[in-house]
Amino acid sequence: MGLDAIVYRASESIGLDAEDMSAAIVDGQTGEVYFEAPNLEAKYGRDKFVATEKRLGNVSHIALIRSQIPIEISSSIPLLLNNILRSGSHSGDVIGSELLDELEAEIHLVRRKTAGKELLALDGFLDDMMDLAEVARSQKHPIVFV
Repeated sequence: MGLDAIVYRASESIGLDAEDMSAAIVDGQTGEVYFEAPNLEAKYGRDKFVATEKRLGNVSHIALIRSQIPIEISSSIPLLLNNILRSGSHSGDVIGSELLDELEAEIHLVRRKTAGKELLALDGFLDDMMDLAEVARSQKHPIVFV
């Protein structure tokens, strides 16, 4: 069990032929493109539809990351704490494009408050979240927790 995040490719950048695109289903919330027909799923494979995917950690690793965040800034980073690090195993949640600026601001605040400290778990997590935010912005899709 753990926490994984994914950003799906924009459907126009996947490169499906017109016939297959007409059979594709696009999830309106996540941007995920998929097929009900197993032969089409097999034809393309999952990776064609994924822009980036990150393993953020198992339950204990997420708890460690949370513990490395200075308590005095916890009220200033609600998105990180309440939407992402609230559990090491939630899924189905999304961070929409309207929240990416807030997410990046919270990441920068945590980085400023922990500068000079060797917090490998937290630093890796913040790097991954920044990568996810950048890809989400470029694909115009949310970050999805799976």
